Amino acid sequence: MRSPNLIASFSYALQGLGYALRRERNLRIHFLLSGLVTLLGLVLNLSTTEWMILILLFVVVIMAELFNTAIETTVNLYTATYHPIARAAKNVAAAAVLVGAGGAVAIGYLMFFPRLTAIHLPLSSWAHRLPPHVTAVSLLVVSLLVLGMKATVKSAFTLQGGMPSWHAAVASSLATAILLLTPGGGPVPILAVALALLVAESRLEAGIHTLLEVVTGTIIGFLITLLIFQVVADSETVAAIPRLFVYVLL
Repeated sequence: MRSPNLIASFSYALQGLGYALRRERNLRIHFLLSGLVTLLGLVLNLSTTEWMILILLFVVVIMAELFNTAIETTVNLYTATYHPIARAAKNVAAAAVLVGAGGAVAIGYLMFFPRLTAIHLPLSSWAHRLPPHVTAVSLLVVSLLVLGMKATVKSAFTLQGGMPSWHAAVASSLATAILLLTPGGGPVPILAVALALLVAESRLEAGIHTLLEVVTGTIIGFLITLLIFQVVADSETVAAIPRLFVYVLL
């Protein structure tokens, strides 16, 4: 059916985007990653050409995900039972998304990795001189905080699932500690952050946590670890560590 006017066409398109965002978790993840990469690009002061490449990558990946959703919806409308051709259609559509996302990751690596490894982290100048058990204290505090939140939010306490994600929080805490303890930056902190992101993504992919639960856990792990390192570094002695336990208990 032909759209009655241009405004109606835009309205239908926005309705389609809203439908896909509500139903497709991967599309929401693509939008979130696009926002994070945009912030990173602003920090690294990308050139106009690089911004054009990034925008093109965002559009290609999101369009591929939208086409994938449209194909899956059409196939589901055509048949509700298993059919090898229907399965092949869905798999090919998913492969298009995979190819687009893989290309975006490769180009992003070539664009960002050299710049990130060249960044000198001033925090490392004091953090790498701290006693090694500061990392253990950070992990303990993060775990206690996350488990306490789980016990408060969930009626039946379990480690798996719920708000926030413990795995994402611990992975984020470890990545932050590595980031702070590595003098001068380099590839090691970047790889640690990549591993933390993979842990977070695995919790989403397995359906154990929602995006909000994973993001909340990641933020908690980062902020608490950074705070503890800063408190210990600003103290004249390592005696600040026992005081941290007192603060947590109180």
